[in-house]
Amino acid sequence: MKNYKIQKVNTNIKYEYIIFAINDDSPLEYLQDIEKDLAKKNFKGLVLFDLLLSNGDEYNRYVEAYFNGKFFEQTSFKGPTLNQEIEHISINFFKKHPEFIDKGVLSSIDIFKIKNIRGGN
Repeated sequence: MKNYKIQKVNTNIKYEYIIFAINDDSPLEYLQDIEKDLAKKNFKGLVLFDLLLSNGDEYNRYVEAYFNGKFFEQTSFKGPTLNQEIEHISINFFKKHPEFIDKGVLSSIDIFKIKNIRGGN
């Protein structure tokens, strides 16, 4: 099983794909695998990483990077400017996949909050 999940974003945010950590392993440790997956999709553009389950709900939860069609440009990795739409996408992902929430570094209080949060679509 992969340690990340790639989700296509069907909204007007600047990211076409969000890569979610689905356990306590950071997807950033699997960049070569992710590059292969994105290359198969013939994708080029900005990607957002949601590292909630590997980093917790901290300042370094989200990272953006530019994928040039073959690999991530190393100098493009940075913290993104977030908006409510991104947060709603993340909330909805974890509400649809509650089986992942217990596999990360989150405290029982954080897990409870995520499972019981209202909002999103």
